[in-house]
Amino acid sequence: MKKRRQLPLLRALALVGQLGFVIAGGVGAGVGAGWALDRWADTGAVFTIVGIFVGLAGGAAAAYRLLAGFTGSDEEP
Repeated sequence: MKKRRQLPLLRALALVGQLGFVIAGGVGAGVGAGWALDRWADTGAVFTIVGIFVGLAGGAAAAYRLLAGFTGSDEEP
């Protein structure tokens, strides 16, 4: 009986871990791409800052899809 109570807790912890990686991965990819564009175009930090926001938006959209799949919602954003 104790294992049945742990399963939802472990699934919730796994979801929290996935959310962190999804958002951090999106921001990291945006920063990396922005940094590469800044070095290529010699523009300072313009594309890096834009990449932060684009990556954050992409990470938030991916997190929303992940949460929608976890809750069983079939609606698309």
